[in-house]
Amino acid sequence: MGRVLKIPEFLAHLKTYGGYPVPFTQLWASGMPDFRAADMEHCARCLRDKLCAICGRRLGEYCYFIGGPSNAQSSLRRRARF
Repeated sequence: MGRVLKIPEFLAHLKTYGGYPVPFTQLWASGMPDFRAADMEHCARCLRDKLCAICGRRLGEYCYFIGGPSNAQSSLRRRARF
């Protein structure tokens, strides 16, 4: 049996894989997320429309960056903490 994770309500709309929510900008290939790559169309939408890279919803006044220089995806604080 896989690990059971209670997904927070603010992420419940995301696709899941293995019981975990998959970030909005994650590339999907053959019905599975490819964690080595990002969906560039979704990334462009995030930049253009000021969307959260994790949940895909509109960012507020503040945003946060997760990762290093090559992985600068903005996110709301509670998504980053999760």
